[in-house]
Amino acid sequence: MILNLNIDQESYEIEIKPELIAELRSIHEGMDKEYDEGAQMGRYWVEKPSDEQRCQIAANNIVNSIHRENKRMLYIMSAY
Repeated sequence: MILNLNIDQESYEIEIKPELIAELRSIHEGMDKEYDEGAQMGRYWVEKPSDEQRCQIAANNIVNSIHRENKRMLYIMSAY
């Protein structure tokens, strides 16, 4: 899977291999359990984030990971 991102007029192409998705499955399942309890979205707390809101949270974490140059979190959130 190729994830194409455009952030502040910069383009990024992130390749996520199926093996990585499989390897991160337990981490993603843990994230889903945490999201089932609620999640912070900007200034607001969302009791039960929808799938769309979960994607928005992941996208925000991807942007933050790029700005902080945190490759580990970038791949975790991109594979999510």
